[in-house]
Amino acid sequence: MELADPKVVCQLIAECDRTTRKGAVRTASVRTPSPRVFRPRRCRCGVCDRCVASARWEQIFNERFADPGYYGLRLTQGGSSLSGL
Repeated sequence: MELADPKVVCQLIAECDRTTRKGAVRTASVRTPSPRVFRPRRCRCGVCDRCVASARWEQIFNERFADPGYYGLRLTQGGSSLSGL
């Protein structure tokens, strides 16, 4: 049993391929602009609250990581908190 003429089926497949390819090319070539993220520049006056806080944390960070022994082994003294009684 034959439902459709093979020529018609081939023509329909070819037409679908052409429209699909055109659509794919069209969507691939169209670029949507990406939204720009607003990043304000950091203030470096050294006087305002934000600059003072940043300088403080920068100093803390540098002190901790500049000293290689900061996070090293620390000796704990064994003993009871009740030993002084």
